[in-house]
Amino acid sequence: MLNDISYERVLDETRAIIGDPEDVAKQLTYIRDTFGEVYPSFQINFGMMEKAKARRSIELFAQHVMPWFR
Repeated sequence: MLNDISYERVLDETRAIIGDPEDVAKQLTYIRDTFGEVYPSFQINFGMMEKAKARRSIELFAQHVMPWFR
């Protein structure tokens, strides 16, 4: 059930990609190593998040995580 999914479980089971650039790169590497080459789809803008904050998340991902996968 959805009520049984805690934040900790989401992180433990890699159901969401959350963290600093190194954490995110490690999570994506785990997913790739487990499932092969995949094309992750990210939801960056949650609820009423300001567009500027969502855009900043995308910029940080591009600058600090994507280079790990060149």
